[in-house]
Amino acid sequence: MKRINVLYADEYNDVDILCVPDFVHDNIEAVTQNFFDWTSSTKEHGYFIQDSQGHEVLCVGTEEFIKWLNDNYMQYENQKATVIEAHTSYNPNYPSAEF
Repeated sequence: MKRINVLYADEYNDVDILCVPDFVHDNIEAVTQNFFDWTSSTKEHGYFIQDSQGHEVLCVGTEEFIKWLNDNYMQYENQKATVIEAHTSYNPNYPSAEF
């Protein structure tokens, strides 16, 4: 298991640090893209909300990402992704999932 940053809109002072299986860490860009491909390909997950103008907007964060990781990548090492620290500072030693 290795650590990654979850980075939102280049906000380096409000980052979540996750512990994820090595495969996810080593392939974080592709794994993150797979997550966003999946979220935009279906509405069954329930992650769309209506904004104030009535438009449907995708609303995902760390919790949804972790759930998806554990549903799809736990089999690689039989270990679950978890939050190590929430709302902390970016660590340049870890790769990032950019939201």
